[in-house]
Amino acid sequence: MSDLSSYIIPLKSIISYTTKYDYELGEPFFLHFVSSEGDIQGGAIVASVLVKKLTHSFELSIELKGFVSVMCDRCLDMMDIDIETESSLIVKFGDEYNDVDDKLIIIPEKEGIINIAWYLYECLVLSIPIQHIHPKGKCNKEMEQKLQTYSTDRIEKPNEDRDSRWDVLKDFKQ
Repeated sequence: MSDLSSYIIPLKSIISYTTKYDYELGEPFFLHFVSSEGDIQGGAIVASVLVKKLTHSFELSIELKGFVSVMCDRCLDMMDIDIETESSLIVKFGDEYNDVDDKLIIIPEKEGIINIAWYLYECLVLSIPIQHIHPKGKCNKEMEQKLQTYSTDRIEKPNEDRDSRWDVLKDFKQ
């Protein structure tokens, strides 16, 4: 497993007004964040981070393009979701680390560096849809058959042996 040191941006040593960092997020990157409960199980992402040096802060503009692999909520097979998203982050120097909100971070001035690996992963997680479902007809056929067999949404066929006294209760259904 590789370390995440390649995602460190040395803010204190940036001299020019804008500096660009490019990253390829692949298997070594995702190994740090993948878990059995996590949504993203892998992928291939190209990340571009543009750092603008402002008077008292830094603005990081993050652009992510590629795909991530997630598990389909319906058939449990892996599927790829295309990603194309942009995000921004303001970084200021202070006495100690403080994650103020999702757009502002204060880092210790004596360190002067920020590791953006977690923020890149966070942007990916926030850009995937809540529901992960294959397009119609692409799910695992065997699993779809089992879902239909055990589904509670099956239409009941009229049963002539039914006790008619229960029919009154249908009027209470909302």
